[in-house]
Amino acid sequence: MDKPLLGVKELFALPRYQVVITDCPVCADPPVRIGDILEFRNPDGSVFRSAVAGIETADPYDPARSFAFAIPPDTPAAAVQIGAEVWSLCGEPAGPPTRRTRPTIRGLLNPGATDPPGFS
Repeated sequence: MDKPLLGVKELFALPRYQVVITDCPVCADPPVRIGDILEFRNPDGSVFRSAVAGIETADPYDPARSFAFAIPPDTPAAAVQIGAEVWSLCGEPAGPPTRRTRPTIRGLLNPGATDPPGFS
């Protein structure tokens, strides 16, 4: 890929996710999928990798809306900047695994319990 996939137009945090609003209009076939590994190339020269944690669904459909997706809530505040270029890494790892960002059934039934390694 020789050009960025998307550009970051706006950012905001929700309790469960950080939302990235792009410069791309909403479309029937989103340019990223949940689980895709992305690289954010910030205007200050810093680079940050993350996975797509969610996709905004536009209901009702409005082509004037911008495409938006979510990244994990534990993303550092300055890791992604407005004006960043978003590049797809096509299967490259985002980095070491991080703790779960949502409770598991075991955790809900038995507070403090964790899933065994590799269980999802």
